[in-house]
This record gives sequence, structure tokens and C-alpha cells, in this order.
Amino acid sequence: DDGSDRSPRQLRLLMHEGDWRQAGELAYESLARERESVSGTDMLMMVNAIRMHARATDEFERARAALEEVSGVSWDSAGRVTLPQEGSPVRAAAIGLADVLLASGQERQGRQLLATILARMRHEVGELRRPEFWYQRYHPTALALNGQNDAALAMIERSIASGLGLVDWWYYFESDPAYG
Repeated sequence: DDGSDRSPRQLRLLMHEGDWRQAGELAYESLARERESVSGTDMLMMVNAIRMHARATDEFERARAALEEVSGVSWDSAGRVTLPQEGSPVRAAAIGLADVLLASGQERQGRQLLATILARMRHEVGELRRPEFWYQRYHPTALALNGQNDAALAMIERSIASGLGLVDWWYYFESDPAYG
């Protein structure tokens, strides 16, 4: 088995079992193989697998490199962060990158990235009037990582109340360090 037939379904199973080493390796393989065609839900799973793999293996630089590339996040010569100006509010990879930075002791960069992501979300929902629905999947993690636990829980509650739900969260919610 060369691993090419392994699917997001297998990733969910590995995550449910808490096998972060194998889940992370599968996520890295999947990103390398099909980065352009990864759905938002699958990206969420891959990002979480990579976050937890980094903690299990101490391979934070590998996680940082992969999440920086897939998120499009960059840093200028003065160390200021730039988010891509893409139209999609799905920022799982950027939020995962912030978590990896914080977990690896790169507090300043992690906090700066979180602040930038959360400011962009507030701008898009507030001034641009984008529906909050698009942010309910992964932005609660950004809020929790930023110490805004009440706001994170409120957003999760609004998502559940909307009936649109938090697809696939139950696979890793208990183990997610942002909520620990």
C-alpha cells in the first residue's frame, strides 16, 4: 500500500482514535497530493491532524512550513503578518498556523496572526455584512486560542442553534488544545 488510496474517511478514523502521528502523516500526504481540491471540511480535518501531529512529534517547524504554504500567510521584513486577500473566509490553515506558532513558543508571531485573523473576521462580518455562518466552523478556535473563551462558546452555540451544525467537530473537539 503506497498510501495513495487513503482518504479523508481514514483521517477521521485516525483522529477519532487519537492516532495523531498517523493522522498527521496522512494529512501531510493529502495536502501534498491534492492541495488545490481539498474541501473546507477536509481542510479543517487536515489542519487539526497537523496541529496535533506537531504536538505528538515535536515537529513544529514542519507544521509551520506546511500551514504557512497552504494558508498563504506571509511575513514582511519587519515581521508583520499578511493574510491573503482571498474571497473565502475559511481560514482553518491560518488559524492552525497561529496555534502551531503559539505551541512552539513563537508567542509574538502567533498572537499577531490571531489578532489579524480576528480583525479580518470582524471587518468582514461587521462592515462587509458577510454571514457569520462562514466563520462558525473554525473561528471559534481562533477566539479560544486568543483567550476569548466566552466569545468562542457563544459562536459555537449560535452555530448549533442555526441548525447548520459543526460538521466533524466531534472527531477532535475533546482533544483540541484550544478548548483544553
